[in-house]
Amino acid sequence: MAEPGSFVRRVLVVLDASPQNPAVLESAAELAARLRSELLAMFVEDANLLRLAELPFLRAVDPFSGAARELNGMTMERGMRAYARRAQETLRQVAAGRRVRWSFRTVQGTGISSVVSAASGTDLIVLSSPAGLADAEVRQTLAERGGAVLVLGGRLRPGGTVVAVWSGDPESGRALEAAAYLAGSWRAPLVLLVPPERSGGSAPELPGLPGAASRTLQRFDEPCLSSALREVGDTGLLVLPFSAGMKLRGLLEEARWPVLLVA
Repeated sequence: MAEPGSFVRRVLVVLDASPQNPAVLESAAELAARLRSELLAMFVEDANLLRLAELPFLRAVDPFSGAARELNGMTMERGMRAYARRAQETLRQVAAGRRVRWSFRTVQGTGISSVVSAASGTDLIVLSSPAGLADAEVRQTLAERGGAVLVLGGRLRPGGTVVAVWSGDPESGRALEAAAYLAGSWRAPLVLLVPPERSGGSAPELPGLPGAASRTLQRFDEPCLSSALREVGDTGLLVLPFSAGMKLRGLLEEARWPVLLVA
């Protein structure tokens, strides 16, 4: 089984002006602690929203009172900075509770492209949703740089079953290595799902972990994979080769399980 340093050097979590930030930071800090890695949070100030706020006719409406107020670039930027300060304080608290070394940066950009371009020394990027992967250029950059991307569907649950999918390519080997390390670290069951054409001699040997098991999929598609995950029951994390994950986008959109994509 690989040492954690060979799998992840640093965990980079992408934040924006979202109420999901505390839950995302909790999961990222938990992961960094398990991997004995540094945690870097990057708060993205959306450049498109800042430009939009400069339009003279833009107004903000209070959802409770219905009162409208002027919205401009200055008030938008102040609001984003307030979200960033709260996120940094939350990061400080969750990192201290897990004794994780951390740092925080604010960047301006659109989507996660600015974060991906700054992630050359980082192995694992944590996203709150799969929306950041909609950009084809971002997907290509992530595939070329290697490493891994964790798409959170709810909160990460250490101890839940770690499910890995084997598709027979080199990415599958790295995905299985990551899944085995995390299952061992969490003392969680490991289940390997193998497509029917790979269930013979080409299927890998299971890591020597208690409770490790292998299952053969009827077909390698979203309905069969979703059915297999429901049969597993207590799925805590799904680990996919990056290229396979991009072909199974429906599973990411379904957001029932955190998905780790390994390139």
